[in-house]
Amino acid sequence: MDRRSLPLCVWSAVLAIILAAPAAGQTQFDPYQTVTGTGTAVEGDIVSVGGRTIRLYGIDAPELGQTCTDRRGREYDCGAAARNILTMLIQDREMDCAVYGQTIDGLETARCFIAGADVGRAVVLRGWAFAYRAFSHRYESAEGRAQAARAGFWEGRAERPWIWRSQQIRDGAG
Repeated sequence: MDRRSLPLCVWSAVLAIILAAPAAGQTQFDPYQTVTGTGTAVEGDIVSVGGRTIRLYGIDAPELGQTCTDRRGREYDCGAAARNILTMLIQDREMDCAVYGQTIDGLETARCFIAGADVGRAVVLRGWAFAYRAFSHRYESAEGRAQAARAGFWEGRAERPWIWRSQQIRDGAG
């Protein structure tokens, strides 16, 4: 092998490594899978679409059984209220979901749309879910608008669901 062919061999090896790297980093969700089907609300941030259980990406709604207080100080199950709002938004209509990945507990996580409208954004705008900043900043402005309008649980007091869940674990209830 002469000196002139060495750079070509090295270049070929480097190029092969560069081209192989993206394939090695891909997951089963690249490109995003699309799930389409009739949607139903399971919780305030979880839907069933085409027989698959999907957590809405970038939002976190109160858990079923989590209590909030309204503007008069009365307690209510804000997790059930969030699920009811999601049920009204979906109304057993056709949903298209772009699956991004999986949560720690194995649920698929996706952005879901009904007739082009982002379902997660709609729940946050109505004040029944928080922007889940640990995973995305996509819904921060929607949360700010809901808070300013005192929509949903923003009219009273609501503990952030991730804080409520950790308290449940500490108290041995979760």
